[in-house]
Amino acid sequence: MRNVKRTTVVLAGLAGLVMSAAACADPGPAPTGGSSAPAPASAPATSPAPAGGGNAAGGGNPSGAGGGAGTKAGAATGSGGHTGATATVRECRTSDLRVSLVAVPGTYAGSALRHADRLVFTNVSGRSCFEQGYPGVSFVAGDNGTQVGRGFIRDSATTPRVTLKAGGQAHATIVVTDAPNACRPVQVRGFRVMPPDQVTSVFVSRPQDACRDTGQSGGHVQPITKGA
Repeated sequence: MRNVKRTTVVLAGLAGLVMSAAACADPGPAPTGGSSAPAPASAPATSPAPAGGGNAAGGGNPSGAGGGAGTKAGAATGSGGHTGATATVRECRTSDLRVSLVAVPGTYAGSALRHADRLVFTNVSGRSCFEQGYPGVSFVAGDNGTQVGRGFIRDSATTPRVTLKAGGQAHATIVVTDAPNACRPVQVRGFRVMPPDQVTSVFVSRPQDACRDTGQSGGHVQPITKGA
């Protein structure tokens, strides 16, 4: 009997332990406390953000409005271009230049059959421009400016970039070969001169004799350099 009582007590104790464990594991009122339930209710709080999309169009967003003003200011600077235009010097056009001639005294390179002249380019445009390279030079005759002989041959040399301020001057030396009788000389009125990279020319008066033969060049031309 004692063993039966002991067994009954042990079983009763085990049953109590099981019930206590179940009570601890029971979530109890958690579902009614509902701390996680309001979470879906808070989701609509993010929905006004698309309504505020007016800011993307610049509406009411100080940052966006400032960005628009910054863009306009930048565009005004670029389109105004005063600073850029001043810093960028373009190539001289024929209309920017007055071309004159200065005779160089004496003979050239000790030859009695050669003489030198300087073609002087004066910037009359009122703003800076540059020249670089060789002018095109040829003899012309008659009232219609008919070319006589071949154009002048370019002497091989470096071609510096020469910037001419308003009123500034540069020059190119031309070496003229005096026409011998063997080349059937003809009277010419002067030179047709075309500044580098231009398609229009100017006439520079310098009456003299030149070779009539079309295969004969009248002389040589050197690159434009600074000064007169």
